[in-house]
Amino acid sequence: MPVRARIEWERDGVEGVDGVATRQGFDGAIFVELKDRRCSALGAWLRPDDVWWMGK
Repeated sequence: MPVRARIEWERDGVEGVDGVATRQGFDGAIFVELKDRRCSALGAWLRPDDVWWMGK
C-alpha cells in the first residue's frame, strides 16, 4: 500500500517520505520500504503514528 512516512534523518531532520507499507508487526509497527538514497536499508519499522495513507 502506498504511504507517506515520517522519517527523522541523521543530517536532514524530520521529513515526509513516500514509500510502500508491506508488513505489520504483532506490536502494530508498520514496515515501510523506502526508495531514498539516504536509507541504506530496504526500509524501516515505524510506529503507526508515523505512517499516513489515503483515507487515514
